[in-house]
Amino acid sequence: MKKLFFTTALAMSALCLQAQTVVSLDKAGTLSKKISSAEKYEITNLKISGPLNGTDFILLRDMAGMDQENNKSDGKLETLDLTDASIVKGGEPYYVSYGGNADTEYYTSDNEMGHAMFIKCATLKDVKLPTTVTAIGDSCFLECKALSNLDIPASVKEIGSYALSYTALEKFSFPEGMAITEGVLSGCSSLTSLTIPSDVTAIPRDAFSGTGIQEIELPKSLTKIGEEAFSASLITKVNCPESLLTIDAGAFSLCPNLTEVNFNNKLETIGNRAFSSCESLLEANIPNTITTLGSSAFSTCSRLKKAHLPEGLTKIETALFDRCDKLEEVNIPETVTSIGALAFQNNCKLSSVTFPEGLKDIGKNAFKSCYALEEIILPQSLDSLDASCFDGCMNVVNIVLSPALKKIPRGAFSYCSSIEKIDIPEGVEVIGEMAFASCDELRTVKIPSTVTTLEKACFCDNCELAEVHCAALTPPTCGKNAFADMAEENVLYVPSGTKQAYETADTWSDFASIVEEETNDINKNTVRSNVYETARYNIAGQSIGNDRNGIQIIKYSDGTSVKTVK
Repeated sequence: MKKLFFTTALAMSALCLQAQTVVSLDKAGTLSKKISSAEKYEITNLKISGPLNGTDFILLRDMAGMDQENNKSDGKLETLDLTDASIVKGGEPYYVSYGGNADTEYYTSDNEMGHAMFIKCATLKDVKLPTTVTAIGDSCFLECKALSNLDIPASVKEIGSYALSYTALEKFSFPEGMAITEGVLSGCSSLTSLTIPSDVTAIPRDAFSGTGIQEIELPKSLTKIGEEAFSASLITKVNCPESLLTIDAGAFSLCPNLTEVNFNNKLETIGNRAFSSCESLLEANIPNTITTLGSSAFSTCSRLKKAHLPEGLTKIETALFDRCDKLEEVNIPETVTSIGALAFQNNCKLSSVTFPEGLKDIGKNAFKSCYALEEIILPQSLDSLDASCFDGCMNVVNIVLSPALKKIPRGAFSYCSSIEKIDIPEGVEVIGEMAFASCDELRTVKIPSTVTTLEKACFCDNCELAEVHCAALTPPTCGKNAFADMAEENVLYVPSGTKQAYETADTWSDFASIVEEETNDINKNTVRSNVYETARYNIAGQSIGNDRNGIQIIKYSDGTSVKTVK
């Protein structure tokens, strides 16, 4: 009988501990006198009334899974009701941030849930704050990963940075008039419902990144969306209010479900990586009000099919559409003078690009591996190409180079495996390393009189290359393997009177046959029937009329060029 009574008593005791424990305090700092060491790790549901200071919060943190040394404890506290409690200044530091050179101690202040007060308290699920609280400090509930309900009184006017970050909250509504702080709800993957105050003008950095939000109504007062503000969230659609001026770096990056963005007509800035890796985004119709369009703004948007760039844009920044492998249609505005590195790299479906007159430079790898591109017609204004800019454009069948170019850089057109003929314009002086390497169908190359240097392997691995015309009166200097692995039956055509010089020059002497031809150079102009002039340039490669005097380069309809003096 005694054994049965003892067992029943234990069971009733356990049941009581599972039920709500109610504690009333008359004096701050005395919670440990009400809850013994034996009880603190067994209580799961606690209601407190009366004043609490730092000493009391040391115990509450310990009961919620985090001891005074910021180590995980055996606490099991899940529900904490502080409705009738008050927070007062005083007591021991409730939290110590241990740094390399100095530790930082945090003490309670009147009516404030302080900085990191319950940080990483992993057992907390339901918390009701005191009705007198006016502020929730930075990182207050950071990484309380089980916290799914938080009752915040109307008295709270401020919620600090990362205060609720990485919690299990499912819905949250900011009261009118409250400013949103950095990272306040970041990492809340269960959060699916969010209300933003109607008077908010800025959503700061990281505020809602990593949340489960699918839909959001942005306030009509909003002017700025900060860095990473909605990054890695589950948002599906963005409607920009008319007031919006700035979308900062990474604001909507890594949003896998974002399919539609409706930009407003006052937007001025889209920052770096703003929509990067939004793998469901289908179209980017960027308004003409944009003055800044950052690098990688739409990179790795793997389903993006169509993009409109604004008139007035002067530079397409680095990696703007990098690895958008479904992009089929994009315009280059007439105002663009520069295309940055990687801008359209791996745009595998992009078959056509029109380059505007006025474009000056194209960056490294800008159109690398644009497999569907069929034609590359560069404007006469273009005077700079960077390495591998059109490398791997395997379906290009026509390349027209700019007469303003001085050098064709390393790998610029390597692996353009469908091109059959290359006519390098007068004015080019250097053909860079591997510039036209591995162009499998290349059969004919014309090198102008202005070329002085062919760098190593510039025409290597072109097994069909059988005909090379070089108009230089002095054999250009050739790097190692400049013409390695060309067709066995190959012919080099050189200007009249220069055959002997080529036969004794390194690399040139390796051709199977060297033949002299009329070059129509400055001293020998010829007239041919059914051939007409198509363009005329000065020695600097600038387009001119036929009323100019001096040394001139004339291009004809049959693809040949003549250097003359007038």
